[in-house]
Amino acid sequence: MQNDDFNSGASLKLSDDSFLFGGNNGFNAFFPDRIQSNRYVPPIKITQFYKFNKPFALDEPIYKNRLIELEYTDSVIGFGFVAMDYTAPQNNKFKFMLEGFDADWVDADATRMTYTNLDSGEYVFRVKGSNNDGVWNEEGSSVTIVVNPPVWATWWAYLFYLLIGVALLYQFQKSNEQRLRRETEKRYNQRLQLYIESLEEATDCVLIADANKHLMYANNASKLILNVAPSDAVGHTIFSLLFSDGVDADVARNGLRSEGRWHGEVKSIRSNGNRTTEITISAVHDDNDNETAFVCIARDITDRKKTESELEEHRHGLQKLVDERTQLLQHEISENKAVQLELANSLKEKELLLKEVHHRVKNNMQVISSLLNIQAESVGDDVFSELLGESQQRIKSMSLIHENLYQSDNLLEIDFKDYINMLANSLHRFYAISGSLISLDIRVDNVTLDIETAVPCGLIINELISNSLKHAFNGVDRPGTITINFRSIGCRYVLEIKDDGIGLPPEFTLESSTSMGMEIVTILTQQLDGRLQFESEQGARFEISFPRKDKHVG
Repeated sequence: MQNDDFNSGASLKLSDDSFLFGGNNGFNAFFPDRIQSNRYVPPIKITQFYKFNKPFALDEPIYKNRLIELEYTDSVIGFGFVAMDYTAPQNNKFKFMLEGFDADWVDADATRMTYTNLDSGEYVFRVKGSNNDGVWNEEGSSVTIVVNPPVWATWWAYLFYLLIGVALLYQFQKSNEQRLRRETEKRYNQRLQLYIESLEEATDCVLIADANKHLMYANNASKLILNVAPSDAVGHTIFSLLFSDGVDADVARNGLRSEGRWHGEVKSIRSNGNRTTEITISAVHDDNDNETAFVCIARDITDRKKTESELEEHRHGLQKLVDERTQLLQHEISENKAVQLELANSLKEKELLLKEVHHRVKNNMQVISSLLNIQAESVGDDVFSELLGESQQRIKSMSLIHENLYQSDNLLEIDFKDYINMLANSLHRFYAISGSLISLDIRVDNVTLDIETAVPCGLIINELISNSLKHAFNGVDRPGTITINFRSIGCRYVLEIKDDGIGLPPEFTLESSTSMGMEIVTILTQQLDGRLQFESEQGARFEISFPRKDKHVG
């Protein structure tokens, strides 16, 4: 370079792309194609260590030192560092990180950094840098820093703290155990005092003796039951106080020796007369099963024994009365059984007689029916023969009732469902017309009727079914059906008989009808206190309802 002074406008670009710049002492030549980037990787050195922002001399240069040990009072420290490339040192870049404190690399604005108030522990300070063209030395330089803890944070200090804590815990535990023991003893003494007060007020005599059976304690009831004051009883043996008979005392000793407990009743003579005492003696054992004490409870049961004796006398008296009354009752039962047997035999005889009556009535009606049948066959008049046949069917309807009663176990009531089926099928066979297809549709509830209701009801059914069979299907060339319904609705029976034949004549009324059968139906309906209704739409339909008798009402 001729100088660093140049003349304005004194420049020239040559054909090889180089430049000339003129100055007072000549010119400078600049060749752009000869410019190269800086590829040198600069070594990074830590050059200085600071305490409280002042250089601190170490035992050896810091770039040779791998470990710096600090006290916890060294609260402000710093490091100086440099990149060993002086091409353009002002353009060198740095990054640093204190492992254990910084989470990542920190860009450095200068060649020095500072840390304050580091906690005790081990750290590693690392720094890396680049030259002026950004070529980085990733390895950089590092130094280990150990910050010693304060005296109160060392391991032996913590051990001391632990020992003090254990000692305090042990002392607390001992104090708590002593407190609990005192509280337990206090509660025990309170309960013991309560037990003693309760024993003093007890109506039973309570005695406590030592292992030699000498009395140590007696409550106030000993004066009343044993006739000995508690203060006078102490020191005596329990056997001398409780037993006046040596035999009873030996029995009690044997029981205590074999079972550790004895319970029994003892009779003794006191100043207030003969008394009976209930005594229980129990031995108290320690963990080694040695007898350490004896507890005795004595209860005066003289009044109770007297009451039991009186109750026993009353029981014997009552037993005697019960036995006498039992004999009287057995005699009455025997007499009642004889009367019942006599009544049963009488009832059986009457049932047999009543069955015989129904049997003979049925036979007599069959005889009458047979006579009418013979008469109908011998008479030459068809009208008269038909009338005899109708009368025969009426008699047969009543005969079926007596036959049903004769075959039934119950002579008072008739199974009306079976009766209607037999009667309807009998009429259907009697009036069977060759070539006609008339069927029966019978729908009857399970009901029973007495003979006073069954006879008129059976005659009504006989008349209405007979009329349907004789007249409903005259001139009808098709199958026909006669429906018989008998239902129990509430407190009434409802009988319905209908057919799908030609129906009733237009002028038909119950009052104007001259048919004997309809007169019978009307009279019998009135006898049953019933209502008779009829209609003639799609055949004839008759409905008769009558009340149920009280004995039939469920």
